[in-house]
Amino acid sequence: MDKFNSDNFLKIYFDTEFSHLSKHGTLLSIGLVSDKGDHFYAEVGDLNYKYDLDSGYVLLNRDDVFINKFVKENVISNFLFNGYEKINIDHVENGTITMAVKDSFLTIHQKLNIWLNDINRFHWKVQFYSDCCYFDMMHLIDLITLHKTSMELPENISYIPVDLCTCLQNINIDPDCNREEFIKNYYNAHDISSDEIINRVMNRILNPMRSASNPIKVDDVTKLKHNSLYDAFIIKIAFDVFKYMNEIDK
Repeated sequence: MDKFNSDNFLKIYFDTEFSHLSKHGTLLSIGLVSDKGDHFYAEVGDLNYKYDLDSGYVLLNRDDVFINKFVKENVISNFLFNGYEKINIDHVENGTITMAVKDSFLTIHQKLNIWLNDINRFHWKVQFYSDCCYFDMMHLIDLITLHKTSMELPENISYIPVDLCTCLQNINIDPDCNREEFIKNYYNAHDISSDEIINRVMNRILNPMRSASNPIKVDDVTKLKHNSLYDAFIIKIAFDVFKYMNEIDK
């Protein structure tokens, strides 16, 4: 059996937000952060939201996307581009690429594949890392392939994601634990302020979008939980902590 070496992969940490937890859910937004410091963020901009107050789950029909109270109050409210009809930001700084878009699913599909190609300067094999991969990876494959299957992914992209929940459970940590608390517990033990790191780096990620002609307004990035770009960044830090913990145990 061949030995697997993840160091030979370009690692991309990602999160998606969607209308509800089922195979019929509609993608609402996506955020991706590469281990080289590149960022991609998108909101699907041509959706017609209908709010369903009472349902514990929601259904999708041909014309409308039904969302429940949680999605309305925690996901839609934390979009970066609320109030804008369309967004198209391409920013290159110090060799890293930030791309942000609010547009149709088709346009996001096209822009994401451009970003994936542009950031992979050395044509590495790509592997995706997520929090709880089951729905997120399904939506990501659907977006990259434009409603096809994992068999239609580009040859250099692995269809096998790495799942943080499973990694945590394997070291006897509750896979449903609060991710910020997991990060804080590690940094506090090393006398480092995780809030300061999150604020500093997340603000650096957001700055190219603030300086565009359509600036975003975020007063406190720690309140962006359930925004897909923020969550992708938190997932990356959590995997970094997990890696450090494993190295210490060896």
